[in-house]
Amino acid sequence: MDTALNSIDERFDLMRNHNDVFGFLNRLKTITKEELQKYCDDLTLKLTDNERNHCDVDGVQLFEETKSLQVFLSDDMTAIDVLTYLVINDLISIFPNTSVVLRIFLTLPVTVSSNKRSFSKLKIIKNYLRTTMSQDRLSNLAFISIEHETVDTLDLNEVIDSFASMKARKIEF
Repeated sequence: MDTALNSIDERFDLMRNHNDVFGFLNRLKTITKEELQKYCDDLTLKLTDNERNHCDVDGVQLFEETKSLQVFLSDDMTAIDVLTYLVINDLISIFPNTSVVLRIFLTLPVTVSSNKRSFSKLKIIKNYLRTTMSQDRLSNLAFISIEHETVDTLDLNEVIDSFASMKARKIEF
């Protein structure tokens, strides 16, 4: 029970931190210029690689872009709506920093959940089969389990025939 509670607390903390940094992108139209400047500066600091002192976005340009973009947005537009608007109207070249930030924001949660799902599947397979198999077999079973939707669409007879034809040891006389 403690493990489950700690895991939930950790996930909520991560999502809270994620929302503190990127949350303003879901309400671009309704925030003031002072708030927007603060959020852009904070986001630039978060995205800066300290070792190389490199950042994929420029905070000043991001502020100017989002300030200009506010004119075109409606109050109820979310981050995905804004990115869709930029793509449909071919405005990505005009708002490059904004599109990069929106893409980072919209892909981060997906990446976290897929990694956790992979490790969860691997743990289930490992517990079920114990340690009686090689690493290659375990990796292949984990891949099949994680990508079960794709595997379900395969025709097993076709796969077996293909495998049999590759492994056939026929000697032609």
